[in-house]
Amino acid sequence: MAFGNWFKRRHKSEQTVWVVKQVDDHLLHLCGRGRIEPAGADDATLESGRFQGAVTLPETGQPLNARQFAALIPEPRLILVDDHTARWRERLWHVAWTPQRCWLHDGALTVERNPLAGQAPWVSTEDVSAIRAKAGRPRQATAFYGLEALSSPPDAADPDHRGTHAPRSPTASSTPSSPSRRDD
Repeated sequence: MAFGNWFKRRHKSEQTVWVVKQVDDHLLHLCGRGRIEPAGADDATLESGRFQGAVTLPETGQPLNARQFAALIPEPRLILVDDHTARWRERLWHVAWTPQRCWLHDGALTVERNPLAGQAPWVSTEDVSAIRAKAGRPRQATAFYGLEALSSPPDAADPDHRGTHAPRSPTASSTPSSPSRRDD
């Protein structure tokens, strides 16, 4: 019967790669080992960040878009010398391990010393220096106006002025006169 091939499970070939979030001058922000499904992808395509497809990291098992990462290096092309040094492209690189929370971060990464003893010495974190600089700037004074219909804007010279009612002119009456009303 022709159903024999339909019942067989086909295993897709996978390729193991090193997943790099960001490449700096002498530093690789390394996420760890991952798998890509179209095995046999060109090494130059993987290392340049032009690979289009899913990357599965074993920590989560969820497929992530390859465009989130700077490079996918085939496993034999990157050699870890120790926890903080790797050999790739015929040179030595420092390694900063990138935690899971940074895998989908779109901005730049920076490096901090790992507070845990016995672990890798460098850990990648999100670069929030632009946000800190913006938060550190002095704020401009904002003028607040009252919501009452007859309030006046606060006087800059009088800090205790809280939007009190403007003084009325002595000729203004409390009720407007109507032309149809006669006072006899």
